[in-house]
Amino acid sequence: MPEPEPRAKAGANISAVSDILWDSRILSLCRVGRQGQPLAFTPAFQELIGWKEGTQPPPEIEAIIHPEDLVEFRQFFRKHLNQTQEHSRGVFRLLDAGGRIIPVEVQIEPVRENGEVRSLLLFFRDFDPAQFLDRDQADELDRFLATASGVIESLLDAVLIVSVEGRIIQVNDGLLELLGRRRFEVVGMPVGIVFGATTEEVAKSSARFARIMKFGKVREVDLKVLNKAGEKIPVSFSGSVIRSASNELLGVVAVIRDLRQNKLVRELARKNRELELAYQELQKVDGLKDDLMGLVGHELRAPLSNILGYAEFLTEDALPTGEVKQFSRIIHQESQRLARLVNDILDLSRMEAGKLVYHYVLYQLNRVVETAVQACSSDIQAKRQRLEVKLDPRLPELQFDPDRIQQVVVNMVTNASKYSPEERRIRAVTKAEAGGARVEVVDEGIGIAPENAAKVFSKFEQIEDVRKHSVGAGLGMPIAKLIIEDGHGGTIGFSSAGLGHGCTFYFILPQAKRV
Repeated sequence: MPEPEPRAKAGANISAVSDILWDSRILSLCRVGRQGQPLAFTPAFQELIGWKEGTQPPPEIEAIIHPEDLVEFRQFFRKHLNQTQEHSRGVFRLLDAGGRIIPVEVQIEPVRENGEVRSLLLFFRDFDPAQFLDRDQADELDRFLATASGVIESLLDAVLIVSVEGRIIQVNDGLLELLGRRRFEVVGMPVGIVFGATTEEVAKSSARFARIMKFGKVREVDLKVLNKAGEKIPVSFSGSVIRSASNELLGVVAVIRDLRQNKLVRELARKNRELELAYQELQKVDGLKDDLMGLVGHELRAPLSNILGYAEFLTEDALPTGEVKQFSRIIHQESQRLARLVNDILDLSRMEAGKLVYHYVLYQLNRVVETAVQACSSDIQAKRQRLEVKLDPRLPELQFDPDRIQQVVVNMVTNASKYSPEERRIRAVTKAEAGGARVEVVDEGIGIAPENAAKVFSKFEQIEDVRKHSVGAGLGMPIAKLIIEDGHGGTIGFSSAGLGHGCTFYFILPQAKRV
């Protein structure tokens, strides 16, 4: 590359520029060739870009233009080379030798020889947004900015003000934080740098602001802005024109809301609601825990006390044979009662954890009901209650786990006996249903008050009205509900006309197991 011509030699062929100008330490001038190679420059230009003569070759013009402004600068440069524009000015960012960003206004004048553009003269000066406005407009805009600046800075959303030429003339800290830039990197730049780097993206953003100036405003359009790291950030964009007292257009104020923050706020709100519900559930569980400890403690203590007491009797010598048999039978019954309670707790834990294994087979529901009723016969006979069984012979073969369904029927019949006075009737009924079968257990017991209906299938709950009539940890019906609904895709429920009117518990199994 030929050495650039400093000072007078370069100026000799350019009548518009005197030798004095090329020696200037005030005016930043540079003459470049058609490829952007430096031909001459002033000391002020050298100082502007931080280049010292003799240390390294002078940079080509594109090397000192900010990479994000290159596309626009090249278009600006070529217009003068192609003689489509005589002279014009634009605002760009320079990068000096130390990497500092300098917003400048660049004015280009073509230099001709024999009518052909041989080189270009570039004049650089500090950028002042107000220079694009006439004096009255500049004063109006200054007044607006002075009034609005406090409000703009206080907003959490990003705000920028754009001149009618599409240049950014003011921003708040919210925008700088969103873009990851400093103020001098943004103010004075084409608004397109906020929304993209390509020519197409810059053109779209310019057209967007042109529409705002034409129609007055735009509200909450979803866009993406480009931060310094090259990330595209989803935002909501709103804009409105700024007018003078005489209705002259001064520019556009735009508000940009970071949708990532909205998403985060929504996510935090959702998590907060979940935590509140979890806390409420924890409080409920904490209360239930106390009830459970008291209830289960009592239920465990009672059979254990009986077992220990009668076991001590059996250690005595010379007990009559009849008493030995009686005490042994009681120990056996209490052991079974204790085993049922432990099994119920383990079953409930496995069901709620989704770890209970079901063994589904095609089976007759009537056979399961018969077996369950027989298992409950001793308890019913002890209270001299009458058990009637009515089985529908039309029941289809269903796919289910016979042992678990038997467990449900036993729970229902046992409850009916437990909550019914002596010498009352209990009925176990099966019925064919559309697409399945229904099992009902009807008693003439104490019934259930409407206000207690929600407690029936709650674990470790015993209804106050019936506690004095029964023993148990209140696990039978919650287990039955899990077996029918979760394990077999069926339906379980009850009906009661109220206290003193008995109760009907039922469940329905579908013909095809829904799991």
